[in-house]
Amino acid sequence: MDLGVGGSAPPQVPAPTGAAPVVELAENVHWDLSRIFPTRKAAFTAADQAVAAATAFHDRYAGKLDALNAAGLATALSEMSEIRNMLGRPTKDVAGRATSYTMYQLATDTNNKALAADDAQMQMKAVAAENQMVFFDIEFQRLPAALTGALLLSPAIKGDRHYLQRLLDYKPHMLGEETERALAEKREPVNDWGLRFHNVISHLAFKMDPALGAPTLTETEMLSLRESDQRSVREAATQVFYDGLASVADDTAEVYGALIADRQADDHLRHFSNPMQAANLDNDLPDKVVNDLMDSVESRFALAHRWFADKAAIMGRPKLDFADLWAPIGKTRPVSWPEAKQLVHNALNEFSPKFSDITDAFFTENRVDAPTHPGKTGGAWANSTSQDSEPYLFLNFTNSMSDVGTMAHELGHGIHFTLAARNQDAMNVETGMGMAEIASTFNEMLLFDYQMKHETDPQTRLALIAGRIEESFANVYRQTVMARYEQGAYALKASGEPFDAEHLSQLWMEPNRKYMANVDLPENYKYDWDRIPHFIDTRFYTVSYSFAHLASLALYARYKAEGQPFVDKYIDFLSAGGSRSPEKLLGAMGIDITDPKWVDEGFAVLTDLVQRAEAETKLPTPAS
Repeated sequence: MDLGVGGSAPPQVPAPTGAAPVVELAENVHWDLSRIFPTRKAAFTAADQAVAAATAFHDRYAGKLDALNAAGLATALSEMSEIRNMLGRPTKDVAGRATSYTMYQLATDTNNKALAADDAQMQMKAVAAENQMVFFDIEFQRLPAALTGALLLSPAIKGDRHYLQRLLDYKPHMLGEETERALAEKREPVNDWGLRFHNVISHLAFKMDPALGAPTLTETEMLSLRESDQRSVREAATQVFYDGLASVADDTAEVYGALIADRQADDHLRHFSNPMQAANLDNDLPDKVVNDLMDSVESRFALAHRWFADKAAIMGRPKLDFADLWAPIGKTRPVSWPEAKQLVHNALNEFSPKFSDITDAFFTENRVDAPTHPGKTGGAWANSTSQDSEPYLFLNFTNSMSDVGTMAHELGHGIHFTLAARNQDAMNVETGMGMAEIASTFNEMLLFDYQMKHETDPQTRLALIAGRIEESFANVYRQTVMARYEQGAYALKASGEPFDAEHLSQLWMEPNRKYMANVDLPENYKYDWDRIPHFIDTRFYTVSYSFAHLASLALYARYKAEGQPFVDKYIDFLSAGGSRSPEKLLGAMGIDITDPKWVDEGFAVLTDLVQRAEAETKLPTPAS
C-alpha cells in the first residue's frame, strides 16, 4: 500500500541507469544485520576474542612503551585498532562491530528485554577490553617530551600522528590507571539512567481526539503533526504533546539530575574548568572558538525574528503563533519511499557519482531500517558500525517532504564514514561531533539545490525554501539555545538549588524567549526540554550542530563559487576523517575558525534564503 495520505500517487521517477525499478515500500525496509554477524552467537564469540586480544595487548605492552621505537609503536597502534574495530571505544562513544550489532537490534525493539540485556552485556565486554588498554594512553602521556616529540616526527606513525597528539592534549585531565578503570567500570550502571529516559519517552502514548486522526500516537508521529496543513490539528497536537511531556517531566528531571551529578564528579576529578570543556576537547575545538560561535549566533537573532514576521505575514496573521512555527508554507505533498530515494540519488550524483555510488549501496545491501512503529527509538541516525565494516542508516520514514531531507542528511554521515574508513584506521576514522555534522548539512544543500533547479510550481518552491530556512534555523539557532539551557542546568545542579522539572522549565524558557521574541509561546512549551535525548546521551552535543551547520554553509558557498574544482578537495576533506584538527581541516578549505568572523559566510547564505522567500511571496525586504 502507498503510505501517502490523499491525492494522486506521486509521479514516477526514473530509476538510476542500470538499476532495477525500485518497488519496495518503507514499511518493509529493514536492515540485514547478518552483514555484520550471521548470528548473535557469532557476535559474542568475536567480542570474547577481542577481550582476550586486549588482555594479551596489556601483557605485551604495559610498562614497556618507553622501550618501543616508532615501528614498534605503529605495530601496537595497529593491534589496538583491530580490537577497537570489534568493540569500539565506549568511553568516547566510538562504534565497533559487536557493540553496533546489539545496539541496532535494540533500537528497533526497545521493549525486548532480551535485546536490552544483550546490549548491556556487550557494553560490559567493550569496557572490559578498553580497561585492558587504558594503560596505553596514560603511559604515552608520561613519556619524556623529547621522546614523544621524536616519535611524532617519525614517518612510521604518520597516519596516527594526530591521534597521539590528541592523547597529549588530554594529559592534564587523565588520572591513574586504576582510577581510569574504575571510571570506565561505572559507565554501564550510569547508562542505565539513560536507558530509563529512552524507555519513558519511547513508551509515551499521546492521545489525540479521534476526530483529528489516530487516537494514540508516538512521539515521532506527534512531531510530524506540527507540519499538518490544518491549523486545528497543529493546535491540538501542540497541547496534547506538551501535556504528555509534562506528565513525565519529574521522571526525566530525576534522570538528568543523576547524570549531571555523575559528570560533575568526573569533571572535578579531571580538573575541567567548566561543564563544556570536556565536550569541546572531544570535539577538538578550543573553548574560545565555541564561546565566540555561541555569542555570534545570539547576536544574529534578528534574522530569525525577521523570518518569523515574514511567516506570520505569509499566513495572514499579525504575529506568529507557536502552533504555526512548523506549519507548511506553500503546498507540500507526501513522498513515496522510492521517490525519496531517487531524489537523493539524483542530487548526490550531480555533485559526484562517487557520492551516489556510496549511498545507493545502503539500499541495495539492506543497510537501512525505515518504518516507524511502537517500541522503535525515535529520530534518525547513521552509525559507522566500525572502520573495517559498513555504516548503517536508521530512519523513521513517514512519507513527508522533510523525511527526504532527513534521508539526505543521514546519508551525508554515511558518505563521511565510508570515505574516512577507506583512508584511515580505527584510531582516526571518527571526528569530533562538530566536524561529523558538516557532511550531513552539505548533503541537505545539494538536495535543496537539485529540487529548486527542477521544480517549477511556485507553491512547491516556496515550501522548499521555507523548509530549508526552518531546518537551518533549527540547527543554528535552536541548537545554540539548547546549549545555553544546558549550561544553565549544570549551573543549577552546582548551585545546590532544587533540581526539578519546574526549575528546568524556567531555564528552558529564558533563551527560547530571546530566540522566539516575536512568537506567541504556549505555557506548556516549557516542558520541551524533557524529550531531548542529547542532554541525556552526550552533553553539549547540540552546539556542534551550530558549528557544523555554519561551517557547511560556508563550504557550500565556496562550492557554488568554485564549481567542479571544489569537489575533489571536499572528497579529500571527508576522507581525512579525524586525522587532523578541525582548525587544520577547515583551514585547508579556506575557513579560519579562530577568527569570529568566519561565521559571516554561513549567515550570508541564510540571509539569502530569507530574501528568496520574500521574493517568492513578494514581501518587502527590510532595509539593512
